[in-house]
Amino acid sequence: MKKLALLLPILFSFQVHAQNIDSAMSAYYPFDGDYLDYSGNGNHGAAHGGPVFVNDQWGNPGKALKFDGVDDFVEIQPSSTISPKDTFSIAFRFRAYDNRGTFMISKHSYFNTVDNYQFNIGFNLPVLPAAGMFLATEHDGNCTSIVSSSTTTGDTIRELQWYSVVMKYVHGVKSIYVNGVLAGWQNLGAVALDTCDGGLLIIGDHWTQDHYFFSGVMDELRFYKRILTDDEIAVYANGPIADVENYQPLEPVQIWPNPATSVVNISIPQREGSVVVFNAYGQIVSRSEICDGTITLPVSPLSPGMYGVQVKTKEHVISGRFMKE
Repeated sequence: MKKLALLLPILFSFQVHAQNIDSAMSAYYPFDGDYLDYSGNGNHGAAHGGPVFVNDQWGNPGKALKFDGVDDFVEIQPSSTISPKDTFSIAFRFRAYDNRGTFMISKHSYFNTVDNYQFNIGFNLPVLPAAGMFLATEHDGNCTSIVSSSTTTGDTIRELQWYSVVMKYVHGVKSIYVNGVLAGWQNLGAVALDTCDGGLLIIGDHWTQDHYFFSGVMDELRFYKRILTDDEIAVYANGPIADVENYQPLEPVQIWPNPATSVVNISIPQREGSVVVFNAYGQIVSRSEICDGTITLPVSPLSPGMYGVQVKTKEHVISGRFMKE
């Protein structure tokens, strides 16, 4: 999918400004029959083992990349533009052929005695305390050893199911969104991400001396040197990113009063949907169903602070937030 789009605003009870979901990309791999980087930064990939192009999530032929789980991977040479600093986002879509634990994306390889490990991404890895998607980042401060911290979502990734994943890192805070919903969160505190410009970027495997080959299909892989907003994550999760002249903005969600003291009201144009409320630590504090377009949630028991809201309907996943006084 090589179509670039302007992100139109999603309206809540406060103003959301239009943004360009394609801005500040450091690498972009739509896998539309090639391994080229369409961000303009020249971080083109080279295939190993023979991955093949197959139908994407919407049935478009040759628009996604299939890895056989035996020896397939794509290798991108070291580059400062794909060596994240302390702020980045990574987005991709995938469908696994089995749910065995594995790595999918890795910025990690040895050059002489330098490790050059920055991050690893995968799912269901048995050595981690929880299943699901994981984002492991490196914080040893010198790129020579492994002092990593892994954030997981806790929900097992299932085989033969398409997922939309966005992972964000900003100054020690990691967030993982699965299908547009915040599923994992961790605050590492005042630690810096190792800034190793060396090291290969590997797609479909761990690294050349420790293979974990991914078996499945990957599509729309995007690396950003900024944080994607909740609105952009919702757009990415909801399907193909269309041309701007054909793009339809998501229906507005109203959240009021904001700030709230005893109750908060959430209203959606669709009559039915589900609502999840989570605190600043990413912990879910409330789950509810909307049956008639509007729901009133008690918030008196909640501690003062900012809370996130995820509203899921048959068509969309939309995010908002409110302040509890």
